[in-house]
Amino acid sequence: MKIEMLPSDKLETLKNNISTLKPHFLKDNNKWITSYFNESPFMETRFVCNDFTIINSSKPEDDFENVVKLYTAMKIIPDSIATDERLWAGLTLGVFWNYSISRWSKEEWTTSAILDRMFFGEKNSNRRSLTRNAISRLWWIGRLTYDENDKSDHFKYTKYVCSNQRFIVDILERNISNNFELVKPCIDAIWKYEAENPSKKIDSNNMREIQKYINILGGTYILDCLDYQFLYDKIYAKIDELLNN
Repeated sequence: MKIEMLPSDKLETLKNNISTLKPHFLKDNNKWITSYFNESPFMETRFVCNDFTIINSSKPEDDFENVVKLYTAMKIIPDSIATDERLWAGLTLGVFWNYSISRWSKEEWTTSAILDRMFFGEKNSNRRSLTRNAISRLWWIGRLTYDENDKSDHFKYTKYVCSNQRFIVDILERNISNNFELVKPCIDAIWKYEAENPSKKIDSNNMREIQKYINILGGTYILDCLDYQFLYDKIYAKIDELLNN
């Protein structure tokens, strides 16, 4: 499968006319895009991956399987390219059109939602854009939770994040996700704490405080130099403090 992208001029044309084009985003196929430009707007990149399909589903519980399929096939994409709106718009509007328009209810397809899910929303930060675009979202969940060193289950953390959808925002849209070595002890501490204290749940407010705490640690220590157990113990203790005060 040759991975295609949407050139900048075509991208801007569609985004600048999104209000009038909105009815097209309720259609079951993307043939209108070729008609609109009088040619296929997509351009091949140098990246090639094995053919694969994902589940065209609106069910959050299908996210995990889709992340595994997509990220496994498209790990070849470097991070520098994986932040490019042209790549993800090419995939949402192209080969993954059916998934992109079926993942969320048609009632949710406001102009703003179309920009978020099919492109990069104008009001979003770059990180937020990456986890809101329908296909970029799947790739980056995989990228930020894939454990290269766990030969028995590379996607253990991916599965946990996908089964707790709040973490996609609470962890992956925050600075902590820059480094898997920070993501790992954070998820492990939350996972262990909630397992040991089933009546207590870490919510988005708690996650903001944990993020602030990690930032404070970063002012005292070089986080990249700290070992897993030190970070795990610190974060676990912070969680305990937050949920018992």
